[in-house]
Parts: sequence; C-alpha cells; structure tokens
Amino acid sequence: MLVHNINITDEDIKYAENILLKEGQRFEDDSNERINFIKDLTTLDLQAVPGSGKTTVLLAKLLILERYLPFDDGSGILVISHTNTAIDEIKNKIGKYCPKLFSYPNFIGTIQSFVNKFLSIPFYKQILKKKINIIDNITYDETVSKYILPYGATQWVNRLQDSDDFKKSLRFNDNVNLIEGINGLESNFRLKNKESPTYKALYEMKLNILKAGILHFDDMYFLANRYLVKKENIIDILRKRFTIVFIDEMQDMDKIQHDLLEKMFFINSETIFQRIGDKNQAIYNGGNIETDVIWQDREKVLNLTGTNRFSQTIATFVQNFGIINTPINSLQNSREDLKPHLFIYKDENIQDIIPKYSQLIRSYVNDGLFQIDKEKPFKAIAWIKEHETKIALKNYFENFEENQHKVKENYKNLKSYLVYFERGNGSFKGIKKSILNALVKILKLENTKDENDRFYTKKSLINIISEKQKEQQNSIYDDFNLNIYKWCKKLLVTNNLDITFNEIKEYIPVFLNIFEKSIVNSRVFINDESLLISANITSSEIKNIYNQDGFDIHISTVHSVKGETHTATLYLESSYYSEYESQRLLEQFKNVPFNNPALRHTQSTKMAYVGFSRPTHLLCIAIHEDRFDSSLDTLGYFEIIYI
Repeated sequence: MLVHNINITDEDIKYAENILLKEGQRFEDDSNERINFIKDLTTLDLQAVPGSGKTTVLLAKLLILERYLPFDDGSGILVISHTNTAIDEIKNKIGKYCPKLFSYPNFIGTIQSFVNKFLSIPFYKQILKKKINIIDNITYDETVSKYILPYGATQWVNRLQDSDDFKKSLRFNDNVNLIEGINGLESNFRLKNKESPTYKALYEMKLNILKAGILHFDDMYFLANRYLVKKENIIDILRKRFTIVFIDEMQDMDKIQHDLLEKMFFINSETIFQRIGDKNQAIYNGGNIETDVIWQDREKVLNLTGTNRFSQTIATFVQNFGIINTPINSLQNSREDLKPHLFIYKDENIQDIIPKYSQLIRSYVNDGLFQIDKEKPFKAIAWIKEHETKIALKNYFENFEENQHKVKENYKNLKSYLVYFERGNGSFKGIKKSILNALVKILKLENTKDENDRFYTKKSLINIISEKQKEQQNSIYDDFNLNIYKWCKKLLVTNNLDITFNEIKEYIPVFLNIFEKSIVNSRVFINDESLLISANITSSEIKNIYNQDGFDIHISTVHSVKGETHTATLYLESSYYSEYESQRLLEQFKNVPFNNPALRHTQSTKMAYVGFSRPTHLLCIAIHEDRFDSSLDTLGYFEIIYI
C-alpha cells in the first residue's frame, strides 16, 4: 500500500492503546484531539501544550504505520528529533513492536545524525576524495586555538576583546564566505574587505582545518547545503526514499536546521511532512534565546490542548505567558488544586526563600497533598545564574556551582567523574577528559584490553573507536563524539547533572558492545550515586542541592529543566537587561494573555512559560517586595506568603 492510501482505523487505534496506555485509558476524549492527529496523514503542524503527551501520540502513529509497512513504492518513514535521548525513548518504547520501522528504508535519528549520514559525509567524500577525520566541537576548538596565523592577522585578532572566541566562531555561509556563528550574517562580519590579508588568512585557516577533516558540528550544515546546491537531484532522491516525515520537538530546531528541512521536504514537495512541538517553549536555538518565530504555521494546524501534568488553576495561569495564545485544559480533575504561591521577600531575607519553600513542601507532604517522587523532583530555578549588581540565582543560593574539590583521575563511581572536573575558563576540555577517564575506568573494570594486552588510555580508546567506524562503515565514532559533546554542554552550560548521569548510564551498554562486552564488574561503579565530600565543601555545594527537611531540592536554571516534570517548582525572579519577570510580565500575573512584541518581553515570557509549566502540583514564584503589585493580593489567584 502507498502511504497516501492508508486509512487509519479505530481498530488500529485500539492496537496502539493496548501497547502505550494503561488499562482503561483511551486516546478518545471529548475533544478527540489525539485521535484526530493519529488518523491524519497530511502535511500539518501539531502544536502541543506542556504535559499533553505529544510523544505518545507520535508513537501511536508510528506503531500503526508499522502495520502498513513496507510501502508498495519502496519508500520509507523519516523520524527526526533534536536529541539522542528522545530517539532512545522512541526505540525503547516501541522498538520491539516495530522491526520494519527500525530498518531500511526508514530512518529514525537526530537531525545531526540525519544530516551527517545523508548529506555532509557523502559530499565531503565526493569533493575531497577522503574521509572526515573527526566531527567534534571540542577537538575543532582546540585545533583553532593552536593554529598559527600570519603576524598581521595575529595582531588584528589579538586586539579583539573576544579574540579566541572570534576565531572559534568562524563559519562558512552558503556563498562560502566567512560569518560569525552558524546563523551569522555576512553583512555583520567584522572584516568587510575580503581582499585584506587578515581576511584571507582567516579564510585560509578555516579552509585548511576543514580540509584536514577536523569539523565542527556546524560545518556539517554548511556541507549539507553545498551538497543540495551542487547535486540538485539529491532532494528528489531523499523525497522518493522518505514519503512521510515526522519532526519532533520542532521548536528546538535552529534556523539552519529548519531551512534545510524545508528545502528537502516541504517546498514544492508531495512529501507528508508533520512537525510536532510547542512554540511557547522555544527558549534556545543555536545557543541563544530565539525571539523570532522560526517555525511558521502550516496551512493546517492541529492542537493538543489537554494536559495530564497539572491542575486547571496552574493551566489557566501558565497559558497567559504563551507567545502563542493556546488554551491549556487540565485533564487532572481528581488532583488537589493548589493555587500558585507567591513568596514576597526583602533584600535581607532572600536566602530564606528556599528554606521556606522546603518547609512548605514538607507541610503539604505531611498533609497528603502530594508525595516525594524521585522521578518528579522538587526544584528551585532561575533564568540568570549570576549578576554583578542585580538579583540572580546565586543571591538565593550563594554556593550554586561552587566546586572547590581537587580533581583526580580515579574515583569510586561514575557520578563523581561528572561532579569533580577541571572547570578552567569554561571550556569543555576538563569535563571531556573526566568523562573519558570514566569510560576508561569501566573498560578496566570489565578487563578489556587492546591488541597489545594493555588497558586502554583516553587516547587509545578514541583511536580504536575511530578505527572500528572505518572498518565497519558505520557511525559509532561520530555518535560517540556527539554524545561526549552534548554531555559536556549539559554539565557545563546547563548544569544538568542528573539527566546527563542517566544518559551516560543508558549509553554504557552501547559503548561496551563496541568491545563485545556487557555490564558485569562495573555495575556498582556505574550505579553508585554517593559522592566524596571534602572538608571544604558540602553536599549541597557539590550537587546544587538543598536538603533540610528530608528530601532534595535541586537548584538549577530554567534552561536546564526544559522538558522535565517536577512535583513542585520554585521560580526565582532574576534580572535580565535591568528588569525582572515580575516587572515585564505584570499583566500576565493579572490574568491578561501575553501580547507584547518587544524583544525583552518576548524573551521573558518564554522563560516564564517554560519554568511555570514544570510542576504537577505546586508552583511557587519569588518576587521582591519592591516589585510586588499589591493588587495581586486581591485577585484571589494566588496564595501570598511573606518571607
């Protein structure tokens, strides 16, 4: 059967329900939003509110399509998400039911792995008649730092305040001219004269590193776009291969990723192209808060407005902060309907807020309003980590990210390697080294040796995985490097220890399988979560955790909790460009839907939307008494607590 002729039936829906839902649960409800999406096989967008189960309905559609594979024309299904974690979730939940879906001609992977496999790597081989040496941001940055420019160019670069970062940011655009950053504009490049010796020297540096096969992940998109230009029929080839395309977490796609997908599967295309996500949660694209809405609506937009996460009181409050005014309807009718709590504080008691939050949680737990659930933790979050003169996360919890522990290369468990590493000047070098040391330790515990009967070192580990990729003609080395980079970023940039720890644990069986090993002797090392506490550092300092009432409160940033579900969340206001969320978003606190196109207001409301939509039961927000509008006390929407 051809995909365009498939008619998804009620029997198909029941089949998916039996696999994905608990006994007695159904996709059908009063709105039938989930049923409508599952049955629809046309090009569309699915705009889904937090906690709506968008991944589950995508899995349902994939389970059903598996029943109709293979398609008569030999085409397949393409599923792309933003992270390996999301792809692993798809594989873990439906893999055993979908043997055809996870084999040729179908492809399920990250946007990066898709671009590498189908576009960038083939093009590089065609043009340079050689294989790429390494795709790794850390190695690329180290190569740039060591690269010796001519004297004149060195002098010019050294005069820049951000000289090293400037060199590392150099990219080629579609016209093969220099830009800064993957989405940089040629018109904004600091050197206007392309004929100047300095411009030519920087251009040559970028080109030489590219030819040496040392590539930044961003370079893969440059190569992909060049491939589409140089080999026009590649788009037709991919469209014939993939007649239905699903993009999950569309809001996290960078502009260059978005544009590439549009060229391949939407513009003048008959491909069924379905994009799934939540525009209101687009808080980072390409490392920056994305205020321009890259994702423009299709002609057909379906919605999932029902949330299983929180009560209607929280839902009504959160929906005010969406840049897209989508209603949120709670499906949790039986849940205790706690109002959002406002903590009103003064300068002198700002560090009493988190203890008060902890006491409140303990009180509600004792009263049976909710339980302590490690899968849905308690968290206190802020947008900005630190500010010289204004309030930020460190004002509430002064030891945030403090780490005075002396770094070693040998710890008793995996988690310690992710906590104790050389932070240096903010580069990934220290954490990369620590993760590699942990992997080497695992191989040693499993008595895995090289061909010379020696235990692996960091260098020999990297070399052997690279060699195996060349021998086996697969992507194990590229995947290995991409994972290392993402873990480094999560630990250093977003401070997300728990998620990174779990992701690495999930990857270890795959890693050991490269060496035809499995977890035996390293099990305790991998699963032990205890941390060595030095005399100069407390447990809270190491793990950014407050624990005084018998449970952990994790202290972190809004960026680091995106996609998470908490039992309770405390949102700590912080200053961004001289104003706080409680100032820019006062009208939204008063139950007025957001409608302000100003840049900083848009940025603030996106952060608030993500932060406020995390908890299942309790949402708390800290506001300074000088910024507290007393009229909020009379509206009846909040519980007001004065610290």
